[in-house]
Amino acid sequence: MTGKAKCRKYTRLLRTLYGIVACAIITGLFACDFGKDEKDAKAFAERIHEQMQAGNYVSIYNQGTSHFKGTGNESQFVAMMQKYQSEAGLLKKAQPIAYEAGVDSNVGKIYVLVYDLEFERARLRERLILTRSEQGQMQLLKLESSTTP
Repeated sequence: MTGKAKCRKYTRLLRTLYGIVACAIITGLFACDFGKDEKDAKAFAERIHEQMQAGNYVSIYNQGTSHFKGTGNESQFVAMMQKYQSEAGLLKKAQPIAYEAGVDSNVGKIYVLVYDLEFERARLRERLILTRSEQGQMQLLKLESSTTP
């Protein structure tokens, strides 16, 4: 093997190693970001459930995005939540079912959490859709629920 051939082989090897290192760094950075997003989203959901247990529906409403608030005013939201609580009882347990991060073309990055909620007299499947504010704080974009069998 000539000197030029050895040099080309060495150069290809270095490029391959640089590519592998670059991929590892990029993957590590994204993995850390996704881990932080999931942790923040789950902590936000836990606070929402604590506020449900305390009957602090105004606080839940105030943590919503303008899209969330656009579906009804604060007093309507509070009245709806109080009505459900009077029918179903207090929230006893919130069991996480799923977490997924994605992108909404109108909002940007979203975080979807699904919970099985157990109340004193009912069960619900809850779907929280969150996004981050411009300041980086989690916000409630949608709160959906359906009855479970």
